[in-house]
Amino acid sequence: PLCYFLGPIPLVRRLSATAIFFLVGLLLISLSPSVNVENINKGMLSLERYVLFLNQLFLLCCAGLGASFSSLFQLNRYIANATYDPRFDSSYWSRIILGVIAGIIMIELLPASVFSEGSTMHSFGKPTLAMFGGFSATVVYRIIQRLVDSLETLVKGPQRDNREQQKVTVTAQAAEQRAQVN
Repeated sequence: PLCYFLGPIPLVRRLSATAIFFLVGLLLISLSPSVNVENINKGMLSLERYVLFLNQLFLLCCAGLGASFSSLFQLNRYIANATYDPRFDSSYWSRIILGVIAGIIMIELLPASVFSEGSTMHSFGKPTLAMFGGFSATVVYRIIQRLVDSLETLVKGPQRDNREQQKVTVTAQAAEQRAQVN
């Protein structure tokens, strides 16, 4: 095959092609005058039609580049350690999909004020965060899971405290019953 210089493992060639696709997409889309810092910082709800599409596609390519980098890096580690198993090939593709979703979630859920002029994140930018989100989808998942757990605790009350109180109550009742028996 044309890409055989990447090695004998087909998954490496496919993931490399995916990474190159995201990189070329990122470069080509960034050539559009509609893709600029101002429009990217406006976010999904403030743009319309073609400008929105191009800016979101740019951010998707950023997240995809981070996700494909993460998958390739993980795959490289398994190949170097001679622990690569083709049965898990689908996990690399799901990591890319999760990374793209995580990258978009990460940048669209943060308030616009985080990226406003004068803030520390202004120079960092949404494209960089999209790449980080793509690279570390598990971190984004954990952040969201913690937020959900916190909201659930607000609604239900702390479950851990209830369990601990129940244990203390049961222990006290058992001690009282033993004292009555003796």
